[in-house]
This record gives sequence, structure tokens and C-alpha cells, in this order.
Amino acid sequence: MDREYDYRPKWTMIVLCALFFGACALVLGAKANGNDRGLIINGIIELSAGSATVFYWVLAALSIGFVVVAGFLAFIRLTVHQRITLGETSITIPRSRWSSEETVVSFNDILDLSTSEVSGQRFLTIVYRGGKFALTASMLPRKADYDEICAAVGQGVKLAQPRDR
Repeated sequence: MDREYDYRPKWTMIVLCALFFGACALVLGAKANGNDRGLIINGIIELSAGSATVFYWVLAALSIGFVVVAGFLAFIRLTVHQRITLGETSITIPRSRWSSEETVVSFNDILDLSTSEVSGQRFLTIVYRGGKFALTASMLPRKADYDEICAAVGQGVKLAQPRDR
């Protein structure tokens, strides 16, 4: 019996990123527009008033860039359907981050499985004949889905390995 999980960024993450970086862009743009002071960064880097203004504008532009990225993620979420499907002998994964195309990976073809955590974000890395895929826990509907997938893939790989005689 196949189990299927949606695999896409959550609306809360997209909206919060857009709001946060939009606010950053507004604050930094206002600071840059009315700046008449220098800036000392961590007591090490000293910027003149003109250089500090440029620094603020660059940070404002980068913040606007992140708002654009959030908009792009919203577009991708609306137009690209991605999923993870677990079967008895395989896992189906997205071919790429930006495509609805899928790749079916047999548990026999999985060469390595590893989990990692970076700043509270959990990943399952699947290395298989023909490629590598990093499954990100936050892209799944529920936190428990990540644990279910890790357990099922681990068990599937274990069962697919040839037994010693």
C-alpha cells in the first residue's frame, strides 16, 4: 500500500518571510534615506556617513530580493505539485526542486541514507544509483511524516539488502 505526502513549502513560512523581509526593507530604506551618520560594525569596521548609507541601501536591496524569493516560492507552491510516495519496494521523489516530474528510486538502488540537523531543520539525505536527494522535514505537512518516511525507507533498504548465507 502506497503512502503519499505533499512536499512543498508551507504558506506560513512563505508569508512570514515576505512580511519579515518586507519590514526589513522598509526600515533599512528609511534609515538609508535619512542617514547622516557613520557606522561602526562590531567595533571593528568603521564606515563614514556615505559608506553607511550605501551599506543600508545594500541591505534594503537584499531584503527586497528575499521578498521576491518568497513571491517565487508562492508561485511554485501554486503551480508545481510535488509529493513523496512510499511503496513497498521504492520511494518516489521529486526530480528537482522546481519540477513536478518524479523519480522512482528502488530501495535496492539506495547506496546511503543519512540524517542531519542544521539550526533545528532536519534532513534525510538519500544517495542512490543515479543521484542524490535531500528530503527536508519542513516541506512535509506534519513533523511526524518525516519520522515515518525515515523509518519506512530505512526498513525498506534493510529488507532489500542481500542476506549473508
